[in-house]
Amino acid sequence: MGKNIKRLSLALVALGLSAPVFADNCSPFAVTVPNQQGGFTAAADALYLRPSAANLSYNAQIGNITLNPATIPVTINNVNPSYNWGFDVMAGYRIPCTGNDITLAWTHLGETSDSDSVSRAIGTTGFNFNASSNVQFKYNAVDLDVGQRVNFGDYFNFRLFTGLRWADLQQNSDNFYSVTRNTNGTTLTSLGIDQESEFKGVGPQVGLEGRYCLGYGFGLDANATFSAVIGHVDATTDTAFRLNPVEGAPVAVNVNFDQEKKNRVVPALDTNLGVDYTYNFNNAYRSSLVVQAGWKVINYWDVTHALINNVGPNNASSVAFDGPYAGIKVNV
Repeated sequence: MGKNIKRLSLALVALGLSAPVFADNCSPFAVTVPNQQGGFTAAADALYLRPSAANLSYNAQIGNITLNPATIPVTINNVNPSYNWGFDVMAGYRIPCTGNDITLAWTHLGETSDSDSVSRAIGTTGFNFNASSNVQFKYNAVDLDVGQRVNFGDYFNFRLFTGLRWADLQQNSDNFYSVTRNTNGTTLTSLGIDQESEFKGVGPQVGLEGRYCLGYGFGLDANATFSAVIGHVDATTDTAFRLNPVEGAPVAVNVNFDQEKKNRVVPALDTNLGVDYTYNFNNAYRSSLVVQAGWKVINYWDVTHALINNVGPNNASSVAFDGPYAGIKVNV
């Protein structure tokens, strides 16, 4: 995920970012504020994003031990999330006779569900060790921004903006471990660990969009938005242990850990890189249809908490989403 962010960041520096330009003529480089006509903007993108996090390991398996040289191979089992559908929708108003606008956007990724499992014999005891994990993610963000458009000649068109972001990010994991008899599948002992973590917050954000005009309606787009979301994390862990002895009654123990709410300022970075095609209607300075597609990356640092599979300070883990997007934008 870090490589994706670095690549998109380099592209942002090289290109600038996404705001459609409505002319193909070229002029000497000059910094100007467009005297735009007023109007409305609406956009919708289909997202196909893949979640990722640092705390998706659920089992470590120690392999055969070789004494000369002394090595202990270890296999780490992880859940590898798949791509899932989401969407971006946006509505905005362009203020007449200025380069200013105001926009409201919603990003949504519905609940995902991915799982993995492993089973192996415990030496020659006649028993098997089994481990499995199911992980779910869910994400929503609402952005309210005010922007200022600036043109650098007819090639580069920028939009600088600032505003607020509200975010809700959930990560749940269900891990299950058991020891079973390999002849008939009878369970000797089992342990279930159900962890839920949710971050909610609101905070300021700043960003830059822009477009490089290729001509004939085509352009290269890029975007970078940095947010500092102020909120709290709710996290719970439920464990269920069961022992089925050969003789005697089964033993069951259930324990719940309800972590105290943790206040946190979570940095977030959204970036995208893509291409677009703009079709101008008769009143070309006001109305247009834009078709756009590209690659999107969303990253939240130290946003979720867990007692198990913890990899960072204070049980914190970063969560990211990345994948392709495609959609349309209408200016009227």
